[in-house]
Parts: sequence; C-alpha cells; structure tokens
Amino acid sequence: MITREIVEEFFITNINIGDSNFSQKQIWGFYFLDVGKTNLRKLASYLSGKGYRIVDIFEAEMEDDKSPQEYYLHVEIQEYHSIDSLNDRNKEFYRLVKQFNIDNYD
Repeated sequence: MITREIVEEFFITNINIGDSNFSQKQIWGFYFLDVGKTNLRKLASYLSGKGYRIVDIFEAEMEDDKSPQEYYLHVEIQEYHSIDSLNDRNKEFYRLVKQFNIDNYD
C-alpha cells in the first residue's frame, strides 16, 4: 500500500535531487494489476471519463510458470499534486480497486 509517508518521501527525494518542479503540472502515471483484462477495461473506461489517458493494458512479467498471467493497466493524467492531494488520489484509487474488483493498485 502506498502510504502518506511513502508519498512524502517521494516528494522530498525528487525535490532534493532537482528532478521535478511540483509547482508546474506533471504527467502522473498510475498502474493497476489484475489477472484478467475485463475489469481493467471497465476501470479504464471509467478513468477515461474522468480525464485520464489510457496508455496501455499489457502483460505483466510472470514470476514463475505456475502463476496465472497478470495484466497491467497504465493510465496518465497531467495535473498538479501536493503530498496531500497525491495521497488522496491514492486513497481514491484503492477504493476504485475494490469497486471494480481489481487485484492491486501500485
């Protein structure tokens, strides 16, 4: 789970190395993982309606031959975020994972 502390660390690290200017809009990418494409497509449709660009649904690397094939949904949006707003977005995505019966948000 992506906690507020992890978000805060992300912001501090990127500010310290000068990698990001959070006072400007950034392209933010988000990933959802599931064993099938059906629920990912439903979530993609929902997020597209909210202004997200659907980048791709693609096969995840298999950890071993015994595990079922999993798929990622990758979405992007250009917007401003603070520590609190990104933390709120993560909470929203965890709720959507439950609502759309998706295995994981990462």
